Amino acid sequence: MSTWGNLNDYPEQTLQSYGDADKTSQHILETIQSLFAQAGVTLPQRQYVAAGTEGSVAYDTEQMTVTCTSIYLGLPGEPQFQPTGCMLNMSGDFVVELVRCYPVPKETKRNPDKVVIPSVATMNAAASVAKIDAQILLEAAFNVQSTQGVIAQVNFGAPSGAMQAVTLTMSCSLTRD
Repeated sequence: MSTWGNLNDYPEQTLQSYGDADKTSQHILETIQSLFAQAGVTLPQRQYVAAGTEGSVAYDTEQMTVTCTSIYLGLPGEPQFQPTGCMLNMSGDFVVELVRCYPVPKETKRNPDKVVIPSVATMNAAASVAKIDAQILLEAAFNVQSTQGVIAQVNFGAPSGAMQAVTLTMSCSLTRD
């Protein structure tokens, strides 16, 4: 009986032939890591690739995830039901969620009835961090572009608890060896 997610159950040839979506996810992650390092900006320690839908990873800690949300035949962004002609091109949709702490009102330990509200300067700094992260993520999407190009957009999530996500949504051709 196999276990969930056990790559040992897949022959090496299969991993080489059908690992394009995984290679692309890893390439996106490594490109983002490189650009943030070049910019001197520290990313959260928790970083991983996933398969699922946008928002399928928990926002319970600072982290960065690259989620493959779909793969399809055709060029990036083409409707899945448009004929591809004689050229076989596989593309994928990916969501990068960069989750960081966000300032929120807090109760004081001495007086639980008193709430300390973050200063305007703290809120402005948090917004600046999110916008800088967004611009670096968008540049990373440009650097990931394949021979068929890339379609990308960055959105800012609403704070959830003490966390906020900056989300890069992108479509690109799958990395092929």
